[in-house]
Amino acid sequence: MLERLREQLDMFAATIPGVVYQFVVRADGEWAFTYVSPVVRSFFGVSPEDACAAHEAMSECVVPEDRAAHHASVNEANRRLQPWQHDFRIRSRSGELRWLRGQANPTAQADGSVLWHGVLTDITACKQAEMAMQVSETRFRNLLHSIPAVAVQGYTEDGTTHFWNKASEQLYGYTAEEAIGRKLLDLIIPAEMRNGVLAAIREMFATGQPIPAGELSLMRKDGSRVAVLSSHAYVHVPGQAPEMFCVDVDLSERKLVESRLQESEQRFSQFMETLPAAAFIKDASGKLLFMNRYLADLLGAHDWQGKSTLDLLPPGVAEEMLADDERAMAAGYQQIEEQVQGADGQLRLYQTHKFRINRQGAAPLLGGIALDITERKRLEAQIRELAFYDPLTNLPNRRLLFDRLSLAAATAKRAEGSVALLLIDLDNFKSVNDVHGHDVGDLLLLEVARRITGCVRESDTVARLGGDEFVVLLGDLDRAAATAAEQAQLVAEKILQAAAEPYVLKPAAPATDVECRCTVSIGIATVADGEFRQGDILRRADIAMYRAKSAGRNTIFFLGDCAPAASKAF
Repeated sequence: MLERLREQLDMFAATIPGVVYQFVVRADGEWAFTYVSPVVRSFFGVSPEDACAAHEAMSECVVPEDRAAHHASVNEANRRLQPWQHDFRIRSRSGELRWLRGQANPTAQADGSVLWHGVLTDITACKQAEMAMQVSETRFRNLLHSIPAVAVQGYTEDGTTHFWNKASEQLYGYTAEEAIGRKLLDLIIPAEMRNGVLAAIREMFATGQPIPAGELSLMRKDGSRVAVLSSHAYVHVPGQAPEMFCVDVDLSERKLVESRLQESEQRFSQFMETLPAAAFIKDASGKLLFMNRYLADLLGAHDWQGKSTLDLLPPGVAEEMLADDERAMAAGYQQIEEQVQGADGQLRLYQTHKFRINRQGAAPLLGGIALDITERKRLEAQIRELAFYDPLTNLPNRRLLFDRLSLAAATAKRAEGSVALLLIDLDNFKSVNDVHGHDVGDLLLLEVARRITGCVRESDTVARLGGDEFVVLLGDLDRAAATAAEQAQLVAEKILQAAAEPYVLKPAAPATDVECRCTVSIGIATVADGEFRQGDILRRADIAMYRAKSAGRNTIFFLGDCAPAASKAF
C-alpha cells in the first residue's frame, strides 16, 4: 500500500511546478535527500537519483553568494527544530539562474536525525518584480504524518517501535514520544492475541513474506478496543536491519473501502483538499469526478457531483474550456492562462496546468491544477509601470522614450521620412516651487504635461525626462527636410502658446486656488531618413533649448537640417 501510495505521489508531484523533496539532517550534521521529485531536472539540471545519491548535486548549484546564508538557515532551523523557509538563487548545470523559495517542516527522529519534507518553488518572476509571492502553505507535508485516517507504525525485528505517525496518536491514544522505544505487544495488542501476533511477526521476518491484511480488534491506551483494517509490509534494505510497517485504518470512523485503489484515491483527494490552488479531475466528456474545496469555493459549486463543465460555467466559457481540455488530452499536458469569474463576481487570472491521467484498462482522465496569479501579474504590471513611466505624470520616462526613438528611427529609415525631437523646459518653474511649495509645483507639472499632450497626435510620444524637462517625439514627418521642419515648428508653436496660458491650480492645502504663469523654452532637432544616434539628436535638441532660453525664454529655437526662418515667442 505504501509503495502504491508513493507511486501516486510521485506521479502527481511530477505535474506540480516545483521540486518536492524529503531531506534528512543526520545526527552528525550530514545532509541527504531521500526523495526528490522529477521536476528537479528542469530546475537544477540533475536527476532525482543524483540528488538522492549526493546532496551536493543540488546544494552546489546554490550561487556562491547565497551558500553561507542558505547553509546557516538550514542548520539554524534544524537546531531549533522549527519550520524552514528561505529564498536563494541557484545556477543550474545548464547555466540558467533561478530564484527558489525553499520550504520544509521538520520531524525529529529517534536516531537523532531530523527529517524534513518540503518543496522548492521557482519564484524568479516574483523576485524580478521585487516582491516575493505569498505562499499560503507548504505544498507537501510529511505524507504519512498528515493522513488523518491511516495510522502507520514501524517496528524492528524484536517488536520495538521506531515510527508512530499522528494518525496513530489519534487512533491509539499514545503520543509518538510515549510509543517510540516500546514493544508492539505492550502497546496495542490485547493479551489474548499476543502469542499469535508474536508468531506471525517471527514468521514474517524469517520468510520475508508480509502478514496478510485483515480486520483486527486492537487496544487503545485507555484499554478500549478499536476495530482496524491492518496491513503489513516487510522492508529489508541491504546493509540495514529488516523492518516491519503496519498500516491501520480505523473502521469505526468510516466505511471499509472496497479496494486498495479506492482507498488510495480517497487519500489522494484528502491531500488535494489542502492545496492552496484549484484542483480537479474530469472524464473525457467534461464530467467532474473530483473538485477540491478551493475550486468549489471559487465557483460556488459545492453541489458539483455529477455535473459537467457545461453545467457549471457560462456556455461560451465552458465551450472554450472544453476545447482546451481536448488539446490537453491529446498532447498529454497543457499550460494556459485564463480568467475565471468567481462566485463573488470578481475576475481573477489563473495559470492552469492540465494533464492526462492514463489508466490501465480504462479511459484516460484529465487532471488539472489552477494557481491564482492575479497578484503576480499585477505586480509585474506595476514594475513595468515603474520601469517605463514617470510616476508623477504617467508619461513615458527616458528609457521608454529611447525605445520609441529607436522605433521611430527605423520607421523613418524604411519610409525615407523625418523625425523631430522637441526638448521643452519650464522657464520659471523654480520660482513657483519656491513660493508655493512642491505640491503646487507637482500640480503645475501635471497641467503642463496635459497641455503638451493635447497639442500632439496620439501616435507621437510625450515624455518627461525629470525635473521640469519634457520631450516630444514627432515621427512620420514629411521626407522633405524643409516640410518636416515646418511641421515640427507648428507643433512647437501650439505647445508654446498652450503653455503660456494662465494656470489655476487647486492644491489640497491651502484650500485656496493658486494662479500663476509659466512659459516654456523649446529646442527642436530634426533628422531625415532615420540616420542618427539617440544621444546625438537629444544633445542637439538640448543645445537648441538652451539657445532658446538665452534668446529670452518663451521661445523656440530650431537646430536641424532645414531650420525655419525665425524662432517665435509668445
